[in-house]
Amino acid sequence: MPTFSCQNPNQQCSKIFTVSDELIGKTANCPVCGFKNIVRLANNSVSQQTTSTNQATVNSSTNSTQGFTMNYKRNNLYFNPTPERVPETIYPKGIKSIGCYPVVAIIVGFFMLGSPAPALGLIIMGGGIAWIAFVLVSNNNARETARRANEKARNEAGIFNRNRIIVSDAEIDAVGPAYLRENLKSMALRSLGIDEEDVRAREHVCFEGYYYKEIPAASPVQYKRGSDGRYRASNYNAIMFLFSATRIYCYQYRFSLLEYQTQETAVDFLYRDIVSVATVNDSATYQAETERPVTFPVANVCLTTTGGTSIDATILDKDAAELSLNPMKRWIRIQTQA
Repeated sequence: MPTFSCQNPNQQCSKIFTVSDELIGKTANCPVCGFKNIVRLANNSVSQQTTSTNQATVNSSTNSTQGFTMNYKRNNLYFNPTPERVPETIYPKGIKSIGCYPVVAIIVGFFMLGSPAPALGLIIMGGGIAWIAFVLVSNNNARETARRANEKARNEAGIFNRNRIIVSDAEIDAVGPAYLRENLKSMALRSLGIDEEDVRAREHVCFEGYYYKEIPAASPVQYKRGSDGRYRASNYNAIMFLFSATRIYCYQYRFSLLEYQTQETAVDFLYRDIVSVATVNDSATYQAETERPVTFPVANVCLTTTGGTSIDATILDKDAAELSLNPMKRWIRIQTQA
C-alpha cells in the first residue's frame, strides 16, 4: 500500500504511515500532529507481499515475479511526471474608487461653516470624510484578503511540490535489472523445457536494455530523455544464452514497465548452425507531440544462424556487451570444431 512521510515544517514529525490506495495523490492528515500532507507512493521494491492496485505481483504459467514487486504506477510517474504546481495570483476584489464627490462635499461643507447653516456644512463634511474612510478601510480589507489567499495558495503549492513524487533516472534504471535478476533464468528454463543440469557446459550469458519498439498488446511505448542525456523507454528486454555440450539455447524476453504485458521467444540451435554472434548498431526515433523527431543510436546483440534465423536484444552498454561476447564466441568456435 502507498505510504506518506509527514512533512510538517514546524514540528520534528517525519513519521511514515500506510494509507489506502484511494488517497494516492490526495491530502491526508498526519495522525500524530494533524499536518495536511500529499500522499506519496511507495518505492519499487523486493517484496513477498500480495498483489495490490499499485504493486502488481504476477504469478502465472508464462511469467513469475514471486520475489519482485513491480510498481507500475510509480514507473508511470517517471515517463509522465506530476507537473509542479504554480499558484495562481489572486487579485483583490471589490476595490472602490474614492471619486470626486466626497472631496467636493468636504469643500462645500467647509465653506458652509461660515454660512447661516454651519450645522449643515458639518454634516456635509462629515459625510464626505465618512465615505473616504469607508472606501479606504474596504479596499484595505480586500487587499488583506487577497494577500492571505495568495499566501495560502503558495503554502499549499509548496507542500504539494515538496511531496510530489519524482522518480529519478537511477530508480527507473534499476527496475528492469531487478525484475530480471529475480525471474529471467527460471523463465528461460521453463520456456525452453530444460533443466539446469542440461545447460551446465558453461555459465549462461545475459544481455539487457531498454526496448524502443512496441510490444504486442501493450500500450504504445513511451520515451524520456534523462538528465544524463540518455533516452529511456517504457519497454525493456533481455536475451539469455545457455549452453549444453552440443546446443546453444536462446531465450528472448520483452516486457512493459507500465503494465503487465510481455513477449517471449525460446529457441535452440546446434553450434555448427551459428553464423555469428555480434553487437549491431541501430537507431530509434522519438517524437514528442510538440517537438521535431529525434533519432538516437542504440545497439543490439544479435545471433544469426545458417538458415537466416536471428534473435536479438537491445543493450545498454555496447563495450560491456563485447567483453561478455568475446568468451562466448570462443566457446562457440571450440564447440563447432569439436
